Amino acid sequence: MAQLEADPEWVRSRDQREAARQARMAENADDFALVRRALDAAGLPSRDFGRFTSGRHPEIIPQPIFDWRGAVPVLLEVLHKVNREAVKEAVVRSLGTPYARPYAARALLDEFRKTSDADQPALKWAIGNALSTVTTPAHVDELLELARDRRHGAGRGMVVERLGRISGDRRVEETLMRLIDDPDVAFQAMGGIRRRLGPTKAAKLLEPLIAHQDERVRRAAREHLKRARKAMIK
Repeated sequence: MAQLEADPEWVRSRDQREAARQARMAENADDFALVRRALDAAGLPSRDFGRFTSGRHPEIIPQPIFDWRGAVPVLLEVLHKVNREAVKEAVVRSLGTPYARPYAARALLDEFRKTSDADQPALKWAIGNALSTVTTPAHVDELLELARDRRHGAGRGMVVERLGRISGDRRVEETLMRLIDDPDVAFQAMGGIRRRLGPTKAAKLLEPLIAHQDERVRRAAREHLKRARKAMIK
């Protein structure tokens, strides 16, 4: 560390990163405060709002103290009030739990539609990821609509993933078949097809896609073919 700190270029880069981090914190402070006040008013712990951990190594990284179940109605109330992307993403991620199923589905479907994949890709993905948890088969019509609309870009990934786990609706399989060569969601669509058709039929369908013009489709096809062939020899 002492050697690094003797390097003016490294010190300058470190200071620039820290300044940028402090600037982001300042920009987001009002919206974070809004959410925490709402949680405090409901008698819920707010200190760890927006802090997420994997759950691994709790002896090293303490787990956040947060009432995920109790926070659902509060977070739904403030979702449309926050404007900073980082804060909205924290709200969305906090709603992406089974406790919010299906109560958060309507608000998150609306947020997904109005969030630009081009301008806010991380937020769009976070909303789609939350939808994969909080939606039910009762939302299949809207999930199909979103999955088919390419304007939603790669943000559809987890919406397609969710569809791949909904059974009993022929439209789902038809949609997944249409999406296996869509570079933005090919990986998730192929996963759904493997679950539905089984490894042998899926492998035959995916083999031609190894030569697809888009590298993302080729990469997804190679990975899912590997998984299908592994399942076939068990």
